[in-house]
Amino acid sequence: MPDVMGLLGGGRTGVIDVFAETVQFSGKVKKFNKFDWSHDRMFVITNKKIYVINKGKLRRANEIAKLRGITKSLAETGAGEIILHSTDDYDFRMKSEQ
Repeated sequence: MPDVMGLLGGGRTGVIDVFAETVQFSGKVKKFNKFDWSHDRMFVITNKKIYVINKGKLRRANEIAKLRGITKSLAETGAGEIILHSTDDYDFRMKSEQ
């Protein structure tokens, strides 16, 4: 498992004050692309942002305040699947066993 706090200290989004953020959840998810292919990712939720990490690199950081909404699948075939809708980025579809 990668050093999550070390990864959040820099990268594509610039320097982040990790002491101002508290990790609320972290775990592995399967991200789905527009072709319905799945890819393993590390998913981290803090009190301020949502981070997506791939192969030890920070790939995405969205502020929770900029989320437009969250869709959760209720169907048995899509159990554990959610979609994060962002105001300034594309939607992020993923599935978690947790």
